[in-house]
Amino acid sequence: MKPTYGRVSRYGLVAFASSLDQVGPFATTVADAALLLDVIAGHDPLDSTSIDDDHAPVSPQLAAGVAGLRIGLVEELTDVDGVQAPVRDAVAQAGAALEAAGATVERVSIPSAQYALSAYYLIAPAEASSNLARYDGVRYGLRVDADHAAAMNAETREAGFGPEVKRRIMLGTYALSAGYYDAYYRKAQTGTNARDPRLRSGLRALRRAPGTHVADGGVPPRGQDRQPARDVPLGRLHDPEQPGRARRDERAVRCRRRAACPSESRSWPPRSANP
Repeated sequence: MKPTYGRVSRYGLVAFASSLDQVGPFATTVADAALLLDVIAGHDPLDSTSIDDDHAPVSPQLAAGVAGLRIGLVEELTDVDGVQAPVRDAVAQAGAALEAAGATVERVSIPSAQYALSAYYLIAPAEASSNLARYDGVRYGLRVDADHAAAMNAETREAGFGPEVKRRIMLGTYALSAGYYDAYYRKAQTGTNARDPRLRSGLRALRRAPGTHVADGGVPPRGQDRQPARDVPLGRLHDPEQPGRARRDERAVRCRRRAACPSESRSWPPRSANP
């Protein structure tokens, strides 16, 4: 599960893209994920992005079900070229399961969703190029000895970073360079230049295969809007993700449980829970 941005402290996390990085639980059941989220969520004064309010436990909401909730299936993420038929079928089956459980399921259109991937490929590399500068062989991590400091920095980064990391660092450094910061990175944060066809054409070089591009396309929208989301295992192919409303993490686990495991065998509340 990906909680609301700031719901779980990022203090101590190795930073990749600071405005997108979030901490969330992995679990074999929705109930376990909810319990773990309740443990790790809360305000942390050591994290400046932490939400300063009381975290309402989400695990007690599992029994509430989804009756009365409105759930949208985003057309720009499902009805696009490259999405395999079994994936569409799995999403439709999940929608039917939620509808049978009492939710209202509708098809919705979010035109700006098609620009999320282009914006992501500016924001994430730009922030990564800055965050990964710390891996220079001086303070921690890998160190490749050389005759002088500059050579040691270069050889350490050459040996330690893989091809994809290097591509993202190069793109991010370019986006943050003088004359391009305002034109690319700042506008990507607001989504204003992701529509530029020249930018979108240039970013295609980073996309390794059509299937990878389609799979990536469903990921950035939730990270950039900082709302909660959850991976739902609906089959053997790529698992669809369901975005939710910010600070409504309890709705995320309720929907996930009904869509992914309507017959989850684990009782609720668990035996170990206090009465």
